[in-house]
This record gives sequence, C-alpha cells and structure tokens, in this order.
Amino acid sequence: ARCMYMTGVRESDVFQNMTGYGLFTGGLGFHHGAERLGMLTIPVGAGNTRRQIQLMKDFASTILHIIPSYALHLMDVLSEQCIDPRRDLQLRIAYLGAEPYSEEVRRRVEEFYGVKVFNSYGLSEMNGPGVAFECPEQSGMHIWEDAYLVEVVDPLTLEPVADGTVGELVLTTLNREAMPL
Repeated sequence: ARCMYMTGVRESDVFQNMTGYGLFTGGLGFHHGAERLGMLTIPVGAGNTRRQIQLMKDFASTILHIIPSYALHLMDVLSEQCIDPRRDLQLRIAYLGAEPYSEEVRRRVEEFYGVKVFNSYGLSEMNGPGVAFECPEQSGMHIWEDAYLVEVVDPLTLEPVADGTVGELVLTTLNREAMPL
C-alpha cells in the first residue's frame, strides 16, 4: 500500500488489476495494497482483453497493474478499436512489473496511455511486490529499509564488498517469518 501511496494513488482512485492471482504474488500483493488504501479494486486478472477494455470504461479505472508485454498488446487492441486512452479512458498511473522492460517501452506506454509508469520489484520469497519501488522522480528504486537489509557481498567469501564494487546482492527480510532467505 505504501508503494502505491508514494506514487500518488489515493482512496478516490479505481484500481484495475490485470495480472494473475495464482502463484504470481504480484497480483495479490497489489490487490491487497489497493484495498488497504480504500480504492475500488477490480480483480479481473490476466487476459480477456476486450473485457479489460470494457471494465476500464465501465468503472473509469485510473490505476492499472499490468505486465509490460500485455501493455503493448493492449495498445494494439485499443488502436484496432479506435479507442484513444487519453480521450476515452480515465487512466493516470500504470504499475509495470513481473518481466524486464526498457526505458523505450516505458516511454511508449506513458505516451500512448497518457499515464505515469512506475516500476515495481519484488519476489515471492520476500513478500511479493514492493520490495523496491520507484517514486515520482523515476530515477531508481527505493528499498524499504525498515523491512529489508540489503548487502552486496563477495560471492566466494560472502563478506561485504566496498561501495562501488561488483558483488552478489543479498536481501534479508526483517519482518517475515518461516522464510529464512
């Protein structure tokens, strides 16, 4: 919830979750965050593009959680249907994650949909989404230091390395039980 709040989402927003609810923890994590902020939450899940579009219209969705490759596919379908998101939809923020994407993809999504795109980093073993998140500056990810200890270590000695030295990233959760990573 605080990742979303940091990007400007508020209770008056309408959150449409276009990711899966199965073993992919991002769907549930974002869903619970949106509910915690008091947003109307549309748990549509992945796929069924025409239905996604209709729900965006019917509920005036303002926030999307979407996988980058699906955001590009949705662009094609919206164009085929002569729907201009800037004119015909109410979108303002899109959270992209679960697969890598380039700054070019971010730019294309932002320009086509008229939204601000935020990157999310997470992994199931560490509570799912929100381990690190972008703020409105969009110049890097913020890790929640009250929830995770971040270290870079030498992969052979497992000792911490000096700042600027290449090493292996080690994340330790500070508040999760029964997942000793």
